[in-house]
Amino acid sequence: MSESYSLAEAARKYLTALDSLEGRATSRQIRERTDLDSRQIRYYHDKLAAEGIVELDKDPTLTPQNVAPMTVSSLTAKGEKLVERGRAADEKVEQTTEERLDELATEIEEVTELMEGAFPWMREVAARIRRVEACLEEHGIDVDEVGDVEEFEQ
Repeated sequence: MSESYSLAEAARKYLTALDSLEGRATSRQIRERTDLDSRQIRYYHDKLAAEGIVELDKDPTLTPQNVAPMTVSSLTAKGEKLVERGRAADEKVEQTTEERLDELATEIEEVTELMEGAFPWMREVAARIRRVEACLEEHGIDVDEVGDVEEFEQ
């Protein structure tokens, strides 16, 4: 398949700036080379790091003593491949179908974990409903004959 998945324009700007700084740059350097604000840069730090495209380090030597260390972003081998592919495609950094499928598989795993956490709760709700229905039946009330809550309350 020759299908590809393009990164957001802001992500391309971030990676282009990082590449122009020899693959390693501070947040400030990226901000100076793009129109991205600090919030956007932090977002792409985290997003691209989670995707294995960049690595983040804290460098205390770049700030005065007692000041939080500065975040430094570096291209990984995967990031370098994306940037190189982007240069070959008129500055469009793209993911291959295989990379996109890997990303989707990770997302599916995350959703599956969330659902597994919800299933016990859903089972408890179903058990409670069965108990309510049994109680109503003991009192001679057929739930199927009751149209909605308002009718039941009467």
